[in-house]
Amino acid sequence: MDKLLQKYKCAPSQAGIEWAQKFWEDEDKVIEWIEQRRSEQKIKKGKGKGIVCAVLGACLSCAQREIKESPPPERIADVEYASLKSENEVLKTSLTFEKENSDKLGTRVDALMIESQSLNRELKMLLASAERREKQLQEKLNLLLNQMPSSVSAKQIRKLIHCADPETWDGDIWYDNDNDNDELVEDSDLTPEPVPIQPLIKTETTNEGGDNVRITVRTIPWSPAELAKLQEKYSRNPEESETEYVWRVSLTAGVTEFY
Repeated sequence: MDKLLQKYKCAPSQAGIEWAQKFWEDEDKVIEWIEQRRSEQKIKKGKGKGIVCAVLGACLSCAQREIKESPPPERIADVEYASLKSENEVLKTSLTFEKENSDKLGTRVDALMIESQSLNRELKMLLASAERREKQLQEKLNLLLNQMPSSVSAKQIRKLIHCADPETWDGDIWYDNDNDNDELVEDSDLTPEPVPIQPLIKTETTNEGGDNVRITVRTIPWSPAELAKLQEKYSRNPEESETEYVWRVSLTAGVTEFY
């Protein structure tokens, strides 16, 4: 094509070839380019066949060259098909993986729900059992207090306090026949003797290096505020009987002369 254009003296310039490489597909730009070249060369309308041939020849040459350099449509289709197939395989693999994870998560959620329901049932059973036990112990305690005689022995009180299992509490504890040698203690005779309070002793060890170890022993007496708290905690309330007082102090880890 280039040789033919040169033969008829209408070969395009280098600038025309570069322009055609960019815009040969745009019909409007091709017409605009022809009119622009005719105006630059001051050629009248209806004249300038050489310009028309040069521009159209350059466009045709660029089109042929692009077609030659482009891969055949079949090859493009094969490449696109292979690419789409590969993408499809990736998507299928990803979908399978997501489905497996979803199934695993569903199974795990079901197992957790079953476990949660089981734990809730166990919790309800434990709460119900605790409520029943608390009710039974309260009933036993009420029965024990109702059946308590006005005079009880120190042995009976010690036996009740040292009883580890409240389930064994019953009214028979107040009627123990093995108390011939025990002195009956009236309520008025159950006043506990004051418990001696030992001062607080602190030992501080200071290592000044080498074998020079110094030990400091400090004796800190109880403060008036602390003594007041102890007196308030372990004093007998006006509405309490002596037996009830011993019972309360013993349950709160107090120390009495009955031990």
